Amino acid sequence: MTEETIENSRSADVEVKTQAELRKPSISFFWAKDAIDNSISGFRGTGTSSPETQKMLAALRDAGRDEGLTSHLLVRQNGGFSLLILWIKPNYPLPRHSHDSDCMYYVVSGSILMGDKTLRAGDGFFVPRDCLYVYTGGADGAELLEVRHNVDIIHTYLPPVPEKRFQAEIELVKANVERWKEMQVSPTFAANRAGD
Repeated sequence: MTEETIENSRSADVEVKTQAELRKPSISFFWAKDAIDNSISGFRGTGTSSPETQKMLAALRDAGRDEGLTSHLLVRQNGGFSLLILWIKPNYPLPRHSHDSDCMYYVVSGSILMGDKTLRAGDGFFVPRDCLYVYTGGADGAELLEVRHNVDIIHTYLPPVPEKRFQAEIELVKANVERWKEMQVSPTFAANRAGD
């Protein structure tokens, strides 16, 4: 703004903000009640996998795999941060996969098993882009926060699934699907709703 413009603005009783005032940070809030089911949010892009992997994933879905996981989008800023809350129900076998972006995870409640490691509430992990990973929900399941930065859409790659792993996953799904169906609200959302 030129001095003349500032003077004209002042004389017209128009509020003029300095550059520092325009850049002043402000707090943004997000509410659990406004979280969007990530399957309809548009944030999860399509996955890439072989026809054989697609066939195995379809068999897992038919057995009830989708009952074992919920994903809600809490925050999605264009060019900023995204925040998802995942509820991995007990013994849920997350498929081996990778994403085209870095991601940070924080275990809010429960536990997950990653190889020979057990991560519990307060633990977390970082997955760099294109790194394959897999985990299974612990005996009581788990809630995780998933944080990304500067990602507009998440793209997923699912590699071929070894037959032995596929058989183990389908057995876990079949053994747990009825229990998963009974579990309707995650601990965090249940606690949040209790405050109403």
